[in-house]
Amino acid sequence: MYTPARSLIFHLHALTRNEPARAIVTDKFNTFTLEQELNMDETLREFFNDVYEITRQIPRGKVLTYGRIAALAGRPQHARWVGRAMAQSPDDKTLPCHRVVNSAGQTAPGWTEQRTLLENEGVTFRPNGHVDMKKHLWEILSADEVTS
Repeated sequence: MYTPARSLIFHLHALTRNEPARAIVTDKFNTFTLEQELNMDETLREFFNDVYEITRQIPRGKVLTYGRIAALAGRPQHARWVGRAMAQSPDDKTLPCHRVVNSAGQTAPGWTEQRTLLENEGVTFRPNGHVDMKKHLWEILSADEVTS
């Protein structure tokens, strides 16, 4: 049976090259009950919805990092989950995924349109190809500042 939790664990396993870590992921994958998976799915769904709500609030010409969004969503150690949420985002025009970059200001690998979308909003890039974070990082202090 497919569930988002099972899919996430499968992908973590596939990406893990460290054998002890792979064994832990494999063990988790093999011992999850359906109830645990569904609970995890609900947690992921809630987290992804929080991520999407925060992302929708990023103003034109500004960017946020995966890590900052994770922290604002209450899970500061889960920047990769934010990346996963972006990859699985609803295909609509209300979610400005292009405004999410890594902590160095790099755009998503393989998404060539991201830079163009940002430049169209006035975002400038340094000579190394990274977003000028001093100018364009959205300085939001807490999730309370995100309007609903």
